[in-house]
Amino acid sequence: MESERKALLKFKDTISHGSDGLISWEAEDCCKWDRVFCNNLTGQVTNLDLIGFNLAGKLDASICELQHVTSLNLDDNYIRGEIPKCIGLLGKMKELHLNGNELVGILCKSAVHKRASSFPLRCNSFIFPSKPMHFGIFPLM
Repeated sequence: MESERKALLKFKDTISHGSDGLISWEAEDCCKWDRVFCNNLTGQVTNLDLIGFNLAGKLDASICELQHVTSLNLDDNYIRGEIPKCIGLLGKMKELHLNGNELVGILCKSAVHKRASSFPLRCNSFIFPSKPMHFGIFPLM
C-alpha cells in the first residue's frame, strides 16, 4: 500500500541507519523490502523486524502510520528519546520490542494498545507511574 510505503520511507529518512540493511527500501513494493513483512492477501505491512540494524536517532511518529502492524521489533539499536504517544493508537499491535536502546521517559500501559502481550524494555530508562521498574519487561494486562 502506498501510504505504508511512504510511512516507511519517512521513517528511514528520519533515522540514521549505519548498516546497508535498508538499501532495499527503494523498490516500489515495500513488501519486498528486507525485514518488512506483509499480509499475503491484503498487502498491508504487519511486521517490521529491524533488530540490530544500527539504527540511531529518535523514533519518528511516522511509524504510527503503519496501522496494520502487529509486531514491531527495534531491539538492539541506538534509538533514543521518548516513544511517540501515537504508538498507543496502533490497535493491532501485539508485540513491541524496544530492548537495548536509549529510550527514556514516563511510560504508562496506555502507551501501547491493551491487546499487546508483552512490551520488552530492557536497557532503557523508563519510569512507570504505577510501579517503578527500570531495565525489565512490562507485561501488559
